[in-house]
Amino acid sequence: MKIGLYLRVSTENQKNNTSLSYQKTLGIDFCKRSNYEYEIFEDVESGGKYNRLEFDKLKEKIKSKELTGIWVYDNDRLSRKMEVGIKISDLIVENDCRLFVGWEEKKIESSGGRFEYMIRSVMSDYERMRIKERMDFGKKKLLLDGGKLGNVGYGFKREGKNVVVNIEEGKIIKDVFKIYNYKVVKSYGNVYDRLKKKYKKPILSISTIGRILRDKKYNGLYEGNLEGEKYKIEFDKIIDDDIWKKTQLKIKKNKGSWRGNEKDCFELKGKVICEGCGNTMWVIKSNQYRYYTCSSKLKTVKEKRKESGVSFECSSKKNLSNKINIDKLEKIIWNSLFQVLHNSEDVKKEYKKRYDKELGLKERFKGKLIFLNEKKERISNEFMKKIEKLIEMGIDKEILEKLNDKYKNDILEIGTEIDNIKLEEEKREVKDSIDGYLELMKIDLNNDFNITRTKDRVKIIDKYIESITVKRTEKENYSILLKLFLKDIGKYENEKIEISEKGLFYTLKIKST
Repeated sequence: MKIGLYLRVSTENQKNNTSLSYQKTLGIDFCKRSNYEYEIFEDVESGGKYNRLEFDKLKEKIKSKELTGIWVYDNDRLSRKMEVGIKISDLIVENDCRLFVGWEEKKIESSGGRFEYMIRSVMSDYERMRIKERMDFGKKKLLLDGGKLGNVGYGFKREGKNVVVNIEEGKIIKDVFKIYNYKVVKSYGNVYDRLKKKYKKPILSISTIGRILRDKKYNGLYEGNLEGEKYKIEFDKIIDDDIWKKTQLKIKKNKGSWRGNEKDCFELKGKVICEGCGNTMWVIKSNQYRYYTCSSKLKTVKEKRKESGVSFECSSKKNLSNKINIDKLEKIIWNSLFQVLHNSEDVKKEYKKRYDKELGLKERFKGKLIFLNEKKERISNEFMKKIEKLIEMGIDKEILEKLNDKYKNDILEIGTEIDNIKLEEEKREVKDSIDGYLELMKIDLNNDFNITRTKDRVKIIDKYIESITVKRTEKENYSILLKLFLKDIGKYENEKIEISEKGLFYTLKIKST
């Protein structure tokens, strides 16, 4: 007879002490005394899961009759959750498998044996819950005392109660974000290859790179769940806001590209005007550049206007085309807009009315989530009705598969949008009580400033920005006029703001309507 020795601990810390080796020693000793052959299966996994790497292998060998028994040190090594325990007992009974716990065989195919096994499963489940409660109590006390919680992960380390940036790992985190934002990098696998080349060895797995790029704690926000309630703790930022926003936008765009439905959406499109001719500037894209340009100098545009008999000339310098980088312009305009909003008397009056009516903070995402969830349900119901009708009509299987693929893509797209909105919602600061309309305005505007979804930023831009007039004065110099739908813009009225960034120089002038 050959049996599987199943050894399990929950964490790496347990793996490194005597727990696994102790279980192994007892299991081998039992087999030698009983004259059984054995095979060892070790898992560092939670007992609350039915699917575990080594346990899955053990299950397959039980089903194929390669093994006819299971040995465990104690019942809770098999499961820590009652429903998981039931599945395992069914596996054992259905495959005529013998179960050995410690030095005894448990005959769970009998009513008495089954009852004892289920009682032990219930007790293991209860103990798991008690362990969690004790851990949550300790976490809560640590949190109230000003400490920071849990396994904070790669890039950070503990110093007493506090969590600080791990300098060496922090450098690698910065490299991950920096490399991912290279224009030629299209996937997490590209980041993996470049890191491996730079450090002469594998540093992080591809899946870990993906998790790091989406983990908000690197942008300073650690989130967890305690006693059923979500909590947020601010961390030291490894990645600044600009790189974080740029990264999330690229992840979103890449997801769209993989599904074959990438949609161009530019925050300022339709509002950027060439000063030289007064026409709306066009978006030009290539693998390396995205920029707004005056269309008068584009060859295809010239030819079309010539054919139609309509033409215009641009007063921009002949050897200096009027074009500007989209990403840089979006950043400049977004930052400048919110500087104005914080100082505008118009905005202050709007929030004073809102505060007097006790309307509180704006809920930008509640209605969208309700709409998208209803849309998702409606698409699912309509799809099922269509499929039922088509099956009745005897439609070809290939057509059904194409419809199914389209349905999956539609649902995936809505699901991705829901996830993105939830991410925005989680980042928003919420307060139960707000002392005065100025505090209300400050929190609301800061929440809006930190929005990363392009669709939501466009709505804010459409509300406040009438036009952005651009003139390229020299090769690296630009003059920008920002015109707003506000009567009062405070100290910024007609004042020139000088902005310098990576060899480029911008002079920004802001006007009200």
